[in-house]
Amino acid sequence: MKTKQNKNQNKLIYTQWIKVLFGALLVLIIIPLSFSQLELVNVYFDPAIITAGDEVDVVIEYRARNVPFESNQIGSGEYTYQVRLIADSELANEHITIIDSSGKDVKGGGSGILQGVTYNKVFRIKVDTNAQALNYPLKLEGQWFRNNVAQRNTEFVRFDLPVKKEGIILDIAGISSMPNKIRPGNTEVLLQAHLENSGFKTAQSIEILLESESSGIVASFSNNNRQWVGLLDEKTSKPLQFYIDVRDSVQAGVHNLYFTINYKDMDGNSYTKNSTIPIIIESRPNLVVTHVEGSSRAGEKAQMIVEITNIGEDIANAVDVRIIRDSSQPFAFDIRTNFIGQIRPNETRTAVFEFDTLSSAEEKLHQFQLLIRAQGDTDKGDSSIYTFNRRAEFEVSGQAPNIFITIGVGVVIIVVVLFVIALINRKRTSSSPQKK
Repeated sequence: MKTKQNKNQNKLIYTQWIKVLFGALLVLIIIPLSFSQLELVNVYFDPAIITAGDEVDVVIEYRARNVPFESNQIGSGEYTYQVRLIADSELANEHITIIDSSGKDVKGGGSGILQGVTYNKVFRIKVDTNAQALNYPLKLEGQWFRNNVAQRNTEFVRFDLPVKKEGIILDIAGISSMPNKIRPGNTEVLLQAHLENSGFKTAQSIEILLESESSGIVASFSNNNRQWVGLLDEKTSKPLQFYIDVRDSVQAGVHNLYFTINYKDMDGNSYTKNSTIPIIIESRPNLVVTHVEGSSRAGEKAQMIVEITNIGEDIANAVDVRIIRDSSQPFAFDIRTNFIGQIRPNETRTAVFEFDTLSSAEEKLHQFQLLIRAQGDTDKGDSSIYTFNRRAEFEVSGQAPNIFITIGVGVVIIVVVLFVIALINRKRTSSSPQKK
Protein backbone atom coordinates (compact mmCIF):
# COMPACT_ATOMS: atom_id res chain seq x y z
CA MET A 1 0.00 0.00 0.00
CA LYS A 2 2.79 2.39 0.96
CA THR A 3 4.70 1.54 -2.18
CA LYS A 4 1.72 2.49 -4.32
CA GLN A 5 1.34 5.78 -2.47
CA ASN A 6 5.03 6.56 -2.90
CA LYS A 7 4.78 5.91 -6.62
CA ASN A 8 1.82 8.28 -6.89
CA GLN A 9 3.70 10.99 -4.98
CA ASN A 10 6.78 10.62 -7.16
CA LYS A 11 4.60 10.79 -10.26
CA LEU A 12 3.02 13.98 -8.97
CA ILE A 13 6.44 15.53 -8.25
CA TYR A 14 7.69 14.60 -11.72
CA THR A 15 4.57 16.12 -13.25
CA GLN A 16 5.08 19.39 -11.36
CA TRP A 17 8.75 19.56 -12.40
CA ILE A 18 7.77 18.96 -16.02
CA LYS A 19 5.25 21.81 -15.81
CA VAL A 20 7.88 24.13 -14.30
CA LEU A 21 10.43 23.25 -16.97
CA PHE A 22 7.83 23.59 -19.73
CA GLY A 23 6.79 27.02 -18.35
CA ALA A 24 10.38 28.21 -18.21
CA LEU A 25 10.98 26.97 -21.74
CA LEU A 26 7.80 28.71 -22.89
CA VAL A 27 8.99 31.99 -21.31
CA LEU A 28 12.36 31.69 -23.03
CA ILE A 29 10.61 31.18 -26.34
CA ILE A 30 7.78 33.68 -26.03
CA ILE A 31 9.67 36.66 -24.54
CA PRO A 32 12.09 37.07 -27.47
CA LEU A 33 9.20 36.61 -29.86
CA SER A 34 7.13 39.26 -28.10
CA PHE A 35 9.63 42.13 -27.98
CA SER A 36 11.96 43.32 -30.71
CA GLN A 37 15.24 45.01 -29.85
CA LEU A 38 16.86 47.95 -31.72
CA GLU A 39 20.53 47.32 -32.35
CA LEU A 40 23.11 49.88 -33.47
CA VAL A 41 25.53 48.44 -36.00
CA ASN A 42 27.61 51.49 -37.03
CA VAL A 43 27.64 55.31 -37.10
CA TYR A 44 29.43 57.47 -39.68
CA PHE A 45 29.85 61.26 -39.76
CA ASP A 46 30.37 63.52 -42.76
CA PRO A 47 32.58 65.48 -42.28
CA ALA A 48 34.55 62.93 -40.28
CA ILE A 49 36.17 65.67 -38.15
CA ILE A 50 33.36 67.86 -36.84
CA THR A 51 33.88 71.55 -36.11
CA ALA A 52 31.46 73.80 -34.26
CA GLY A 53 29.25 75.48 -36.84
CA ASP A 54 29.25 72.47 -39.20
CA GLU A 55 26.20 70.89 -40.75
CA VAL A 56 26.77 67.15 -40.40
CA ASP A 57 25.31 64.10 -42.13
CA VAL A 58 24.95 61.30 -39.57
CA VAL A 59 24.69 57.89 -41.29
CA ILE A 60 23.39 55.20 -38.93
CA GLU A 61 23.36 51.45 -39.60
CA TYR A 62 20.78 49.69 -37.42
CA ARG A 63 18.61 46.58 -37.26
CA ALA A 64 16.00 44.97 -35.03
CA ARG A 65 16.46 41.68 -33.20
CA ASN A 66 13.81 39.27 -31.95
CA VAL A 67 10.97 40.50 -34.16
CA PRO A 68 7.74 38.85 -32.87
CA PHE A 69 6.85 36.36 -35.63
CA GLU A 70 3.56 35.36 -34.07
CA SER A 71 2.15 38.81 -34.74
CA ASN A 72 2.93 38.36 -38.42
CA GLN A 73 4.65 41.76 -38.54
CA ILE A 74 7.20 40.58 -41.07
CA GLY A 75 6.02 41.46 -44.55
CA SER A 76 2.73 42.91 -43.30
CA GLY A 77 1.75 46.23 -44.82
CA GLU A 78 -0.04 47.14 -41.59
CA TYR A 79 3.21 47.27 -39.64
CA THR A 80 6.03 49.80 -39.99
CA TYR A 81 9.11 50.38 -37.89
CA GLN A 82 10.01 54.07 -37.57
CA VAL A 83 13.14 55.66 -36.11
CA ARG A 84 14.05 59.25 -35.16
CA LEU A 85 17.19 60.98 -33.97
CA ILE A 86 17.02 63.21 -30.87
CA ALA A 87 19.44 65.05 -28.56
CA ASP A 88 19.99 63.16 -25.32
CA SER A 89 21.09 65.88 -22.86
CA GLU A 90 20.51 69.54 -22.02
CA LEU A 91 23.94 70.40 -23.43
CA ALA A 92 23.14 68.61 -26.69
CA ASN A 93 19.73 70.32 -26.86
CA GLU A 94 21.46 73.69 -26.47
CA HIS A 95 24.15 73.21 -29.11
CA ILE A 96 22.83 70.56 -31.54
CA THR A 97 19.92 71.22 -33.91
CA ILE A 98 18.37 68.15 -35.54
CA ILE A 99 17.47 69.39 -39.03
CA ASP A 100 16.12 66.05 -40.25
CA SER A 101 15.14 63.82 -37.31
CA SER A 102 13.40 61.10 -39.36
CA GLY A 103 16.28 60.57 -41.76
CA LYS A 104 16.38 59.37 -45.35
CA ASP A 105 16.86 55.76 -46.42
CA VAL A 106 20.25 54.94 -47.85
CA LYS A 107 19.74 51.19 -48.20
CA GLY A 108 16.81 48.91 -47.48
CA GLY A 109 13.87 50.99 -48.67
CA GLY A 110 10.64 51.72 -46.84
CA SER A 111 10.14 51.94 -43.12
CA GLY A 112 9.62 48.23 -42.47
CA ILE A 113 12.45 46.18 -41.01
CA LEU A 114 13.44 42.53 -41.26
CA GLN A 115 15.00 40.62 -38.42
CA GLY A 116 18.77 40.79 -38.69
CA VAL A 117 18.76 42.84 -41.90
CA THR A 118 20.84 46.02 -41.63
CA TYR A 119 19.25 49.35 -42.58
CA ASN A 120 20.99 52.69 -43.21
CA LYS A 121 19.52 56.14 -42.70
CA VAL A 122 21.16 59.53 -43.07
CA PHE A 123 20.17 62.30 -40.63
CA ARG A 124 21.06 65.99 -40.98
CA ILE A 125 22.14 68.02 -37.93
CA LYS A 126 23.60 71.48 -37.28
CA VAL A 127 26.27 72.09 -34.63
CA ASP A 128 26.00 75.49 -32.94
CA THR A 129 28.89 77.85 -33.72
CA ASN A 130 29.45 78.41 -30.00
CA ALA A 131 29.62 74.69 -29.21
CA GLN A 132 32.70 73.58 -27.30
CA ALA A 133 34.90 70.70 -28.38
CA LEU A 134 33.04 67.94 -26.48
CA ASN A 135 31.10 64.71 -27.02
CA TYR A 136 27.39 65.45 -27.35
CA PRO A 137 25.05 62.51 -26.54
CA LEU A 138 22.43 61.60 -29.16
CA LYS A 139 19.76 58.90 -29.12
CA LEU A 140 18.18 56.86 -31.92
CA GLU A 141 14.64 55.87 -31.00
CA GLY A 142 12.72 53.11 -32.76
CA GLN A 143 9.06 52.04 -32.49
CA TRP A 144 6.61 49.71 -34.22
CA PHE A 145 3.47 51.23 -35.68
CA ARG A 146 0.36 49.40 -36.87
CA ASN A 147 -1.69 51.48 -39.24
CA ASN A 148 0.19 54.57 -37.87
CA VAL A 149 -0.73 53.69 -34.28
CA ALA A 150 2.22 53.17 -31.95
CA GLN A 151 2.66 49.64 -30.63
CA ARG A 152 4.44 48.78 -27.36
CA ASN A 153 7.24 50.88 -25.87
CA THR A 154 9.92 52.90 -27.63
CA GLU A 155 13.27 51.20 -28.15
CA PHE A 156 16.49 53.22 -28.28
CA VAL A 157 20.26 53.15 -28.58
CA ARG A 158 22.68 55.90 -27.56
CA PHE A 159 25.87 57.25 -29.13
CA ASP A 160 28.00 60.42 -29.01
CA LEU A 161 28.56 63.14 -31.58
CA PRO A 162 32.26 64.12 -31.23
CA VAL A 163 32.89 67.83 -31.89
CA LYS A 164 36.66 68.03 -32.33
CA LYS A 165 37.17 71.74 -33.05
CA GLU A 166 35.48 74.91 -31.93
CA GLY A 167 33.94 77.01 -34.74
CA ILE A 168 33.74 80.81 -34.54
CA ILE A 169 35.49 82.05 -31.40
CA LEU A 170 35.30 85.84 -31.19
CA ASP A 171 36.83 87.82 -28.36
CA ILE A 172 38.20 91.26 -27.48
CA ALA A 173 41.94 91.24 -26.76
CA GLY A 174 44.86 93.58 -26.18
CA ILE A 175 42.91 96.60 -24.94
CA SER A 176 44.88 99.77 -24.23
CA SER A 177 44.08 103.44 -23.65
CA MET A 178 45.43 106.86 -24.55
CA PRO A 179 46.21 108.39 -22.08
CA ASN A 180 47.66 105.35 -20.40
CA LYS A 181 46.15 106.28 -17.04
CA ILE A 182 42.48 107.20 -17.17
CA ARG A 183 41.19 109.65 -14.57
CA PRO A 184 37.81 111.27 -13.81
CA GLY A 185 37.28 114.27 -16.05
CA ASN A 186 39.20 112.82 -19.00
CA THR A 187 37.46 113.32 -22.35
CA GLU A 188 37.96 111.61 -25.71
CA VAL A 189 39.95 108.78 -24.16
CA LEU A 190 41.05 106.50 -27.01
CA LEU A 191 40.44 102.79 -26.38
CA GLN A 192 42.28 100.48 -28.76
CA ALA A 193 41.80 96.71 -28.95
CA HIS A 194 41.64 93.79 -31.38
CA LEU A 195 38.74 91.54 -32.27
CA GLU A 196 40.13 88.03 -32.67
CA ASN A 197 38.60 84.96 -34.29
CA SER A 198 40.58 82.08 -32.83
CA GLY A 199 38.15 79.45 -34.15
CA PHE A 200 38.03 77.43 -37.35
CA LYS A 201 35.11 79.17 -39.09
CA THR A 202 34.66 82.58 -40.76
CA ALA A 203 32.30 85.09 -39.14
CA GLN A 204 30.41 87.76 -41.07
CA SER A 205 28.19 90.82 -40.39
CA ILE A 206 30.07 91.51 -37.16
CA GLU A 207 28.92 94.54 -35.15
CA ILE A 208 30.21 95.50 -31.71
CA LEU A 209 28.35 97.57 -29.11
CA LEU A 210 30.26 99.10 -26.18
CA GLU A 211 28.52 99.90 -22.88
CA SER A 212 29.70 100.60 -19.33
CA GLU A 213 28.40 99.61 -15.92
CA SER A 214 28.94 103.23 -14.87
CA SER A 215 26.62 105.97 -16.14
CA GLY A 216 29.58 108.35 -15.91
CA ILE A 217 31.55 106.55 -18.65
CA VAL A 218 29.97 107.41 -21.99
CA ALA A 219 30.81 107.53 -25.69
CA SER A 220 32.56 110.74 -26.72
CA PHE A 221 30.61 111.06 -29.97
CA SER A 222 27.20 110.02 -31.23
CA ASN A 223 27.08 106.30 -32.13
CA ASN A 224 30.79 105.98 -31.34
CA ASN A 225 29.92 103.08 -29.06
CA ARG A 226 29.08 100.98 -32.16
CA GLN A 227 31.61 99.61 -34.58
CA TRP A 228 31.04 97.63 -37.76
CA VAL A 229 33.68 94.98 -38.42
CA GLY A 230 32.06 92.96 -41.19
CA LEU A 231 33.90 89.76 -42.18
CA LEU A 232 36.55 88.08 -40.03
CA ASP A 233 38.27 84.92 -41.25
CA GLU A 234 39.42 82.12 -38.99
CA LYS A 235 42.67 82.72 -37.09
CA THR A 236 42.67 86.46 -37.91
CA SER A 237 42.00 89.72 -36.06
CA LYS A 238 40.98 93.31 -36.78
CA PRO A 239 41.72 96.53 -34.84
CA LEU A 240 39.00 98.35 -32.90
CA GLN A 241 38.82 101.97 -31.74
CA PHE A 242 36.38 103.65 -29.35
CA TYR A 243 36.38 107.09 -27.70
CA ILE A 244 34.95 107.55 -24.21
CA ASP A 245 34.44 110.42 -21.76
CA VAL A 246 34.90 109.87 -18.03
CA ARG A 247 32.84 112.32 -16.01
CA ASP A 248 34.08 114.02 -12.86
CA SER A 249 31.61 112.02 -10.75
CA VAL A 250 33.20 108.65 -11.57
CA GLN A 251 34.91 107.10 -8.56
CA ALA A 252 38.44 105.74 -8.80
CA GLY A 253 38.69 101.95 -9.04
CA VAL A 254 37.87 99.12 -11.42
CA HIS A 255 35.01 99.66 -13.85
CA ASN A 256 33.71 97.09 -16.32
CA LEU A 257 33.21 97.74 -20.02
CA TYR A 258 30.67 95.45 -21.71
CA PHE A 259 31.16 94.48 -25.35
CA THR A 260 28.20 92.90 -27.15
CA ILE A 261 29.35 91.11 -30.31
CA ASN A 262 26.60 90.39 -32.86
CA TYR A 263 27.61 88.23 -35.83
CA LYS A 264 26.53 85.59 -38.33
CA ASP A 265 28.09 82.39 -39.61
CA MET A 266 28.46 81.80 -43.35
CA ASP A 267 25.06 80.07 -43.40
CA GLY A 268 23.38 83.26 -42.20
CA ASN A 269 22.61 82.07 -38.66
CA SER A 270 22.78 84.92 -36.10
CA TYR A 271 24.68 84.80 -32.80
CA THR A 272 25.47 87.10 -29.90
CA LYS A 273 28.45 86.95 -27.57
CA ASN A 274 29.11 89.15 -24.54
CA SER A 275 32.59 90.05 -23.36
CA THR A 276 33.55 92.00 -20.22
CA ILE A 277 36.79 94.02 -20.04
CA PRO A 278 37.78 95.78 -16.78
CA ILE A 279 39.51 99.17 -16.87
CA ILE A 280 41.10 101.05 -13.98
CA ILE A 281 40.11 104.65 -13.27
CA GLU A 282 42.94 106.29 -11.35
CA SER A 283 42.40 108.76 -8.50
CA ARG A 284 42.99 112.51 -8.85
CA PRO A 285 42.20 115.83 -7.11
CA ASN A 286 38.77 117.33 -7.73
CA LEU A 287 38.28 120.99 -6.81
CA VAL A 288 34.82 122.51 -6.36
CA VAL A 289 33.41 125.84 -5.13
CA THR A 290 31.66 125.20 -1.81
CA HIS A 291 30.88 128.76 -0.69
CA VAL A 292 30.93 132.32 -2.04
CA GLU A 293 30.66 135.41 0.18
CA GLY A 294 30.42 139.06 -0.80
CA SER A 295 28.14 141.72 -2.28
CA SER A 296 28.25 145.39 -3.14
CA ARG A 297 26.29 148.29 -4.54
CA ALA A 298 26.87 149.70 -7.98
CA GLY A 299 29.68 152.25 -7.85
CA GLU A 300 31.39 150.71 -4.81
CA LYS A 301 34.59 148.79 -4.28
CA ALA A 302 33.87 145.10 -3.64
CA GLN A 303 35.42 141.99 -2.16
CA MET A 304 34.44 138.41 -3.02
CA ILE A 305 35.61 135.44 -0.94
CA VAL A 306 35.53 132.04 -2.65
CA GLU A 307 35.99 128.78 -0.74
CA ILE A 308 37.56 125.93 -2.74
CA THR A 309 37.30 122.33 -1.45
CA ASN A 310 39.20 119.28 -2.70
CA ILE A 311 36.62 116.46 -2.85
CA GLY A 312 39.03 114.18 -4.74
CA GLU A 313 41.29 111.46 -3.39
CA ASP A 314 44.66 113.04 -4.22
CA ILE A 315 46.50 116.20 -3.17
CA ALA A 316 46.10 119.21 -5.45
CA ASN A 317 49.37 121.15 -5.77
CA ALA A 318 50.03 124.71 -6.95
CA VAL A 319 46.34 125.66 -7.03
CA ASP A 320 45.45 129.02 -8.51
CA VAL A 321 42.00 130.50 -9.14
CA ARG A 322 41.34 132.94 -11.98
CA ILE A 323 38.19 134.94 -12.68
CA ILE A 324 37.19 134.94 -16.34
CA ARG A 325 35.35 138.23 -16.86
CA ASP A 326 33.10 138.79 -19.81
CA SER A 327 33.67 142.15 -21.48
CA SER A 328 30.03 143.06 -20.91
CA GLN A 329 30.18 142.53 -17.17
CA PRO A 330 30.21 145.80 -15.13
CA PHE A 331 33.27 145.03 -13.00
CA ALA A 332 36.86 146.29 -13.09
CA PHE A 333 39.73 144.12 -11.82
CA ASP A 334 43.30 145.05 -11.16
CA ILE A 335 44.22 141.41 -10.34
CA ARG A 336 42.05 138.49 -11.45
CA THR A 337 44.23 135.59 -10.24
CA ASN A 338 44.62 134.31 -6.70
CA PHE A 339 47.27 131.71 -5.82
CA ILE A 340 46.19 129.27 -3.08
CA GLY A 341 48.90 126.58 -3.07
CA GLN A 342 48.29 123.02 -1.91
CA ILE A 343 44.86 121.62 -1.01
CA ARG A 344 44.68 118.19 0.56
CA PRO A 345 41.70 115.82 0.16
CA ASN A 346 38.65 117.15 2.07
CA GLU A 347 40.50 120.41 2.81
CA THR A 348 39.03 123.86 2.04
CA ARG A 349 41.10 126.93 1.14
CA THR A 350 40.05 130.51 0.39
CA ALA A 351 40.62 132.79 -2.58
CA VAL A 352 39.93 136.55 -2.15
CA PHE A 353 39.24 138.92 -5.04
CA GLU A 354 38.94 142.74 -4.86
CA PHE A 355 37.44 144.79 -7.68
CA ASP A 356 35.27 147.78 -8.52
CA THR A 357 31.56 147.42 -9.18
CA LEU A 358 30.81 149.94 -11.90
CA SER A 359 27.92 152.33 -11.45
CA SER A 360 26.25 150.77 -14.49
CA ALA A 361 25.89 147.42 -12.71
CA GLU A 362 22.34 146.11 -12.50
CA GLU A 363 20.81 145.10 -9.20
CA LYS A 364 20.89 141.26 -9.51
CA LEU A 365 23.01 138.15 -9.06
CA HIS A 366 25.94 138.22 -11.45
CA GLN A 367 27.71 135.06 -12.60
CA PHE A 368 31.50 134.81 -12.58
CA GLN A 369 33.30 132.01 -14.37
CA LEU A 370 36.19 130.62 -12.35
CA LEU A 371 39.07 128.72 -13.92
CA ILE A 372 40.87 126.64 -11.29
CA ARG A 373 44.20 125.09 -12.21
CA ALA A 374 46.09 122.52 -10.18
CA GLN A 375 48.91 120.03 -10.50
CA GLY A 376 48.40 116.37 -9.57
CA ASP A 377 49.95 114.51 -6.67
CA THR A 378 53.59 114.22 -7.72
CA ASP A 379 54.27 111.80 -4.85
CA LYS A 380 52.03 109.34 -6.71
CA GLY A 381 53.71 110.06 -10.03
CA ASP A 382 50.90 112.32 -11.25
CA SER A 383 52.37 115.44 -12.84
CA SER A 384 49.24 116.22 -14.84
CA ILE A 385 47.81 119.73 -14.93
CA TYR A 386 44.08 119.77 -14.18
CA THR A 387 41.67 122.56 -14.99
CA PHE A 388 38.24 122.92 -13.43
CA ASN A 389 35.59 125.25 -14.80
CA ARG A 390 33.44 126.46 -11.92
CA ARG A 391 31.04 129.34 -11.27
CA ALA A 392 30.51 131.89 -8.50
CA GLU A 393 27.58 134.24 -7.89
CA PHE A 394 28.04 137.84 -6.77
CA GLU A 395 25.15 140.09 -5.75
CA VAL A 396 24.80 143.76 -6.65
CA SER A 397 22.28 144.97 -4.10
CA GLY A 398 21.55 148.50 -5.35
CA GLN A 399 23.03 151.85 -6.34
CA ALA A 400 25.62 153.56 -4.15
CA PRO A 401 25.22 157.33 -3.62
CA ASN A 402 27.22 159.47 -6.10
CA ILE A 403 30.01 160.99 -4.04
CA PHE A 404 30.82 163.60 -6.67
CA ILE A 405 27.30 164.98 -6.57
CA THR A 406 27.43 165.04 -2.77
CA ILE A 407 30.74 166.90 -2.79
CA GLY A 408 29.49 169.31 -5.45
CA VAL A 409 26.38 170.15 -3.46
CA GLY A 410 28.50 170.68 -0.34
CA VAL A 411 30.85 173.00 -2.16
CA VAL A 412 27.92 175.02 -3.54
CA ILE A 413 26.44 175.33 -0.08
CA ILE A 414 29.76 176.47 1.36
CA VAL A 415 30.20 179.03 -1.43
CA VAL A 416 26.67 180.32 -0.88
CA VAL A 417 27.26 180.57 2.87
CA LEU A 418 30.55 182.42 2.36
CA PHE A 419 28.90 184.76 -0.15
CA VAL A 420 26.10 185.53 2.29
CA ILE A 421 28.58 186.18 5.09
CA ALA A 422 30.64 188.46 2.87
CA LEU A 423 27.52 190.34 1.77
CA ILE A 424 26.42 190.86 5.40
CA ASN A 425 29.84 192.10 6.39
CA ARG A 426 29.84 194.61 3.50
CA LYS A 427 26.47 195.97 4.53
CA ARG A 428 27.65 196.36 8.09
CA THR A 429 30.72 198.16 6.91
CA SER A 430 28.80 200.52 4.66
CA SER A 431 26.19 201.35 7.29
CA SER A 432 28.68 202.27 10.10
CA PRO A 433 29.45 206.22 10.59
CA GLN A 434 32.67 207.57 9.07
CA LYS A 435 35.14 209.45 11.26
CA LYS A 436 36.04 213.07 10.42
